[in-house]
Amino acid sequence: RDAREALGRVVLYGSGGQQVPLSQVSNIQSTNGPTAVKTEAGQLTNWIYIDLKPGADIGTYVHNARKALKDIDLPRGYSMVWSGEYIYLRDAVRTLLYVTPISLIITFIVLFLNFGTVAESLIVMLCVPFGASGGIWALYLLGYDMSIAAWMGMLVLVGFAVEGGVVTLIYIINALHAAADVKGSRLSAEEI
Repeated sequence: RDAREALGRVVLYGSGGQQVPLSQVSNIQSTNGPTAVKTEAGQLTNWIYIDLKPGADIGTYVHNARKALKDIDLPRGYSMVWSGEYIYLRDAVRTLLYVTPISLIITFIVLFLNFGTVAESLIVMLCVPFGASGGIWALYLLGYDMSIAAWMGMLVLVGFAVEGGVVTLIYIINALHAAADVKGSRLSAEEI
């Protein structure tokens, strides 16, 4: 009632400059609803904030919540959208699904350009699964969850594994060349 009276005292100005009370051009009603009017993309919205326990996985929570809410029939004009950290997580995972294979392909190409043979490039690329498996074991033993930060760390770990593989392979190649130079001819398989 107080709000209706206050709005009735709001004054609008007509095209001729005359004052027109808001109560003459509108019907003001009091109804139950959200405390604030929020719109997004031209639609009225209401947000439900969810705080998870520390250490909880937002992706798993949203997956389980979607399963629990899938049988709810929303009235016409209503929709349910997940946003916030979940959207950031989803976008990051989509990006990583493209970036990871592309980075491995680029790594192989650079190795091939460096060594000139597919065999030596593949030998170095064998460091990738070994480095990744060590990273996964470390996450498991330390009790960490697989997160975007852990995934990025895994990519860095794979990079260091490839670097170690390159250094080791170059050392072996140089040692074989040095032994062949001492002998004066190529080494046989038994000598290698």
